[in-house]
Amino acid sequence: MSKAALLLIVCLGFTALGFTGGYIKGIELQGFPIIRFHMTLEGKIGDAAMTLYEDDREVKIEYVEVKSLRESPSADIVFLIDNSRSISGFETLIREKSSELLQLLIQNKIDFTIAVIGFSDVINTVSFPKTSAASSLSHLNPFTSDPYLILETVSRAVLFNGNHPSKPFEMIAMAAGMPFREKATKMIILFSDECPVESLINPELYRALGPFLAEKKISLSIFYDFHRQSFYWDYYKRLAESSGGHFLDLNESLLFLPVLAGLSEEKMELWVWFRSQQTAFDTKVHRVQFKDRNKTPLFAPYDYRFPEEWTYLRLNTITATPFMVERGAPVFVKVCYYPYSEDTRIVFDTGQGFTLVERYEEAEALLLAPDKPGSYRIPVTVSRGKESLDGCVVVHVN
Repeated sequence: MSKAALLLIVCLGFTALGFTGGYIKGIELQGFPIIRFHMTLEGKIGDAAMTLYEDDREVKIEYVEVKSLRESPSADIVFLIDNSRSISGFETLIREKSSELLQLLIQNKIDFTIAVIGFSDVINTVSFPKTSAASSLSHLNPFTSDPYLILETVSRAVLFNGNHPSKPFEMIAMAAGMPFREKATKMIILFSDECPVESLINPELYRALGPFLAEKKISLSIFYDFHRQSFYWDYYKRLAESSGGHFLDLNESLLFLPVLAGLSEEKMELWVWFRSQQTAFDTKVHRVQFKDRNKTPLFAPYDYRFPEEWTYLRLNTITATPFMVERGAPVFVKVCYYPYSEDTRIVFDTGQGFTLVERYEEAEALLLAPDKPGSYRIPVTVSRGKESLDGCVVVHVN
């Protein structure tokens, strides 16, 4: 994947594992060197844009090339639908947000499967509490990657017909015993609009859930109706955050974005070409660093200096436009050299019959062709101090 223009890669939370500097052909555009830097990044995708700074001054990025270093991430997710009658009031919201999550998973090329635990005896749904023990799930595999089946199952689980006491911690324990794939990111998402009845809470189970989820490497996110204040918010919040998950408002419009960020761990290489604000004669050490919109550093800085050979004068190209002209016609001659310096002098030799009309900057000139047909050389001398380089361009006069 290659991207030109500005570096607007979402990468909040990345850690720079490697950051090495180099250059391509010693290129200079408009007097400033084009530098290439290489980075290896690993972390979680978020929503920040990176801006490159050189010596605390923003620099222009000319080109970016990105290469992923890992296969498409995989994720196994279990949806838990609480059993309160009022949860049906969130049917549309939960279905819409589930659909959004599916779209994001597909767009980000995540290999996913989703299971649903609720109170509806439908295909690919584990019915709770009829299946009351996690051990009884060892021969079940309710995970599916079919978006239509997932959405249908979610809807039916929300619109259950029953009045069971709320036992979310038992549901979480059951979900943790599901047949997750070994290398997949494991996630449990609980939808709830009320807290459990205090007399029905098993304190031993609650205390055991945190270590159990950590052992299984499962993150728990709980989406709760924040309009209902409850003492048990702290129970939910502590359990979710200790597992690396989230405790969020069920009414929140961006419900699943934090969840997607947790799924999108990535490792990639970046090659960044940027236009330095220094001239190639500069021998000082300079510092480059990526920062976010608030100018907060995202990674450790990288210190560099220009290669030593950049101090030597080099002649790149001499061009004539057009190179085939009529007698007496104008010819535009341009010299490209590096490194750029205001001390450099360029002489256009018009001894073979060309007439100098005008100089544009130091390295460009407008000439008139001789009156006689033939092939003519336009010698050019580029000098700086004791250094001097000779070159020429050939123009054909008809």
